[in-house]
Amino acid sequence: MKVTYIKQGEARPIFSTYEVQEVEQPKHELICEKTISVSRNKRTNKLRCSTMSKLLFKSGFDRGQNIEFKKVERGVIVYAVERDSDNHIFSVVNKGRELGNLEIQGDILEGFTVGKHTIQYFTNGKIVILKEV
Repeated sequence: MKVTYIKQGEARPIFSTYEVQEVEQPKHELICEKTISVSRNKRTNKLRCSTMSKLLFKSGFDRGQNIEFKKVERGVIVYAVERDSDNHIFSVVNKGRELGNLEIQGDILEGFTVGKHTIQYFTNGKIVILKEV
């Protein structure tokens, strides 16, 4: 600890000794763009969509991966998160191949219409589902 003596009446500027470090944000690069179908659940009459694809694994998601939804004006963004979440990526085996399954239902799809929409797969755990205008 460095001690500095100051004469009476003399003022010294106060400097903070905390270092600020930049946090590098993950870069999301587009892998693939496809269409996805949004339909209505027969029992609850709520909107739902599901995608079963190995592209989920290429996007940085893993089976059982917790996910978080963020509504934006143009659609919905799906992020991979480390903390506990009610939503996660399911693992499905189809014809002997393991695929990821993303199931979205209910209020998250508010503003979407029944029909075809665009889904974009990005690297580092990001998926964007865009509304068709």
